[in-house]
Amino acid sequence: MTVKLRESKRLGSRHHEKRRGRRMNSRVPVRLEWEDESGKRITVEGHTRVVNPYGCMLVLAESLDLEHRLALSNLATDTSNAAIIVWKGNQRPDGWEYGVELVAPGNGLLGTRAVKPISHVKPSPYAKPGSISGVRPALTARQPTAEQRRRAQRVLLRMPVLVHIANKPEPIKGFTHTVSATGAMIILPEGFAQGTKFTLENPKTQQRVEVHVVRSPQMNQEGSLIPVEFLSPAPLFWNIVFPPNIN
Repeated sequence: MTVKLRESKRLGSRHHEKRRGRRMNSRVPVRLEWEDESGKRITVEGHTRVVNPYGCMLVLAESLDLEHRLALSNLATDTSNAAIIVWKGNQRPDGWEYGVELVAPGNGLLGTRAVKPISHVKPSPYAKPGSISGVRPALTARQPTAEQRRRAQRVLLRMPVLVHIANKPEPIKGFTHTVSATGAMIILPEGFAQGTKFTLENPKTQQRVEVHVVRSPQMNQEGSLIPVEFLSPAPLFWNIVFPPNIN
């Protein structure tokens, strides 16, 4: 007689490593954001079920593929991090079980912080939801392209911004589409030509930074999509820990 074991999918040896960090049952309110194949932004709110310093396990009604990238935000602390789906379990009445790994772990996003792993402890072969790791050694075997490196640093995040233009008393209100450690794609009610400089403010922290428009804006139904780049380093401007640069 054949016994059918619990079905699950996880990434192969590229993502399969020894478990690092202690897991704990924790109900943390989170928001997940990603874009579907048509480019439409999807935003879902829910709660984690299990967390550790490198990620979490949660349940979503949506069916996502392994290696699907998204933005994970802790609604209690208003912090965000880029993340990736590394494990997918069986479908439950309330949705699919997922193991979500933080791309840049260690900032206590989910209430836990990274510690040095214990190398002699082997994970159980029946562990669930699978190892959640932050290191991908196989990435060193094949160097990513410049475009892949640039995309890896982006975080899909919608948050308000203020644009201060010289000689204009009132700022222009807008919001982000994606953010990075060196700039953002912002959406404003009006466009600005390539090379235009202005002051960008994060109203949540009241931090300001000088930016310039790196290429001509594109229009969508919400306004002008304007890519901007910081004129001076401001890696913590968005209050996000970004993944390290891949050389």
